[in-house]
Amino acid sequence: MADYESADSGLPGGLDKKFRLARLLSSGKDATLYQAVRLSDQLSLALKLPQVAGLSPQQQELLLKTLEKWHNLDHPHIVRLYEFGAEPVPYAVMEFMPGGSLRARIGLLSPSEAMAIARQIAAALSYVHSLGWLHLDIRPENVLFDAAGSAKVSNWGISHILQSGSRGTAAIPMATAYSAPEQVSPGKSGPPDRQTDIWQFGVVLYEMVVGRPPFSAREITMPAGLHEEPPPSPVWPDLGIPPELNDMVRRCLQRDRLNRYYDFDPIQGALDSLLRSVRPTVPSEVPPEARQKPTSAEVRAAHPAQNESAAAPAPESPRARLEAPVPLALGHDASSTAGPTTPAIGVPAAVTPEARAARVPGTPASPGEQSEAGALSEKGLELAEVGKYQEAISAFNHALELEPDNPEIWNNKGNSFYSIGRYREAVASFDRALRLDPDYTDAWNNKGMALIELGQFEIAAACYGNLLRIDPMDAAAWNNRGFVLARLGRTEEAVASYDRALKIDPAFADAWNNKAAALLVLERFQEAITCCNMALAVDTSFADAWNNKGNAFSGLEDFEEALSSYNQAVELAPGNASFWNNQGSALFDLGRFEDALASYDRATKVNSAFSAAWNNRGLAFDELGDHQDAIDSYDRAIQEDPENAGAWNNRGLALARLKKYREAIASYNESLELDPDNAEVWNNLGIAQEELGECEEAIASYDHALALDPDFAEAQVNRTQAQEKLGAT
Repeated sequence: MADYESADSGLPGGLDKKFRLARLLSSGKDATLYQAVRLSDQLSLALKLPQVAGLSPQQQELLLKTLEKWHNLDHPHIVRLYEFGAEPVPYAVMEFMPGGSLRARIGLLSPSEAMAIARQIAAALSYVHSLGWLHLDIRPENVLFDAAGSAKVSNWGISHILQSGSRGTAAIPMATAYSAPEQVSPGKSGPPDRQTDIWQFGVVLYEMVVGRPPFSAREITMPAGLHEEPPPSPVWPDLGIPPELNDMVRRCLQRDRLNRYYDFDPIQGALDSLLRSVRPTVPSEVPPEARQKPTSAEVRAAHPAQNESAAAPAPESPRARLEAPVPLALGHDASSTAGPTTPAIGVPAAVTPEARAARVPGTPASPGEQSEAGALSEKGLELAEVGKYQEAISAFNHALELEPDNPEIWNNKGNSFYSIGRYREAVASFDRALRLDPDYTDAWNNKGMALIELGQFEIAAACYGNLLRIDPMDAAAWNNRGFVLARLGRTEEAVASYDRALKIDPAFADAWNNKAAALLVLERFQEAITCCNMALAVDTSFADAWNNKGNAFSGLEDFEEALSSYNQAVELAPGNASFWNNQGSALFDLGRFEDALASYDRATKVNSAFSAAWNNRGLAFDELGDHQDAIDSYDRAIQEDPENAGAWNNRGLALARLKKYREAIASYNESLELDPDNAEVWNNLGIAQEELGECEEAIASYDHALALDPDFAEAQVNRTQAQEKLGAT
């Protein structure tokens, strides 16, 4: 069933001229949250209407001032606040985050996924602390994910204002399982400060890894004795948790704030070091790509031949093609019919030399310790090493005032811009370095990485071409060139680039996996399996390679082997929705529909905005004969992606099975608006029209189908029968 209610069509006077409601996301005593569309530019966004009835005038004024401060924040891991206002009622317009909240992923994350998410949260909090502001309500519900899977922190400063109004100022304005000691008993521990955010960060990181917070939630008016005991010792070694992570969490959760970290700089540095020692399962900076297997063989049922016995029972409706589920990767555009594309090249800050993944912005040697500019550049490098990128940029700027023609300093400055997501400024800095030294290979590579982040793949490909003319033995550059060529649809060239990388470094696991993904696009499934096996021989824990191996077996319609590979992928990366979806699709192809349904449920729990998984869930319900639940699932798929033409068609098929032909026709028409060249849907539309006795309209629909596919035998039979019915009347 759908998780969200439909949005009421009404908005307070004035707001209805600016926004159109799409659906209700949540409603509580503090606020109501909608997904909405801004009418001026059709931007999908989140519209929050705070409940201010219990707030004093002073609290309402504070709320607006706090929203103004949030509006001024600009960081890649902070949810953007586009606008806010007080009339006709207080409202806030935020970036819509289709990936849901961290709460839905608790208990499903691998250690590397948890650390990658924690690194993003820490970056957001470090940035805000540098501005002299605090959050003070860090919990899973306030960490959201965008369509690319990147974590962003929300609800900056407003939760405690709204909660204080609804509970009274004497109550604790917090979700108590995440409260720091100073929030529970400020008289004893002192007022909250930046160490309070560090405590809450530690609680969330602990919960991501262990699956539960270190302290039980209590009533909001709990006694001040909370946290007298240290946090429970997690049994982490059995989970493969590095001891350094254990030490980090325990230091965050020191009751005496003087024993906690002072700021997030050492936390970010420690997480970077830990992430370098493991391959992250979910890239946090480069969006994961779709890895889709071809659909399995499907059957289109037609009307029975008219020369059969007159006593034969009438055929069931609908007699039409039912689309089989297609395994898609997290973040995939479900309306796309393209095959598997090359997986993302990895998290730039988390790649080790041993993993041989794509090169990241490098750290060239200091320009010279004897000069003042050299000393300033070295200072910038030291600041960047501990995550103080803004200060590093300032140091590089001072160095460039003294030595404006030093390409290494421009490159270093570009690296710092890259690290904080300011990719255009990074490109500009790398360009300055390259104008000064056209043979500077690190700058060519770094510019390519920044252009990838900006989606400028043609220019990125040219960068790697320039790099390889200078150093043709750079395996990582060949791999990166293959990646951008695959994104451009130049798949054969991408395979050739991966081959060059592998000739230089036969143990380059990522290049083997990337080549496998490209071969899947070319439907060279057996070769793709060989490449996946080569990647897994280097790294048996490479979840993406197991997933792509499953995709290749699916392409060969060896669904048992595909399932075995997907099982390995979900075991290694239970927080990856696409792997659960793919496992469900293999089970579906094996006729194990109830098991498939359970896998699709896991996929939608990990990523509630995963339209393809909701669609596949509907297909499983249809196979089980539960057509109403199937319709509910298709409805949710369409809510998440209104342009999912397949879900509209499948919804029509389910409605036709319930003999709701008029509604089925409406769904088919929606599908055809999005994909007017789909012969199958025109045939399905004709069948529904024929069931309603609209034979002329049905014949026109069958004609559309046959114009698109003259060999569509079922449509030919259906048209003949409709013509005979029309003649009989």
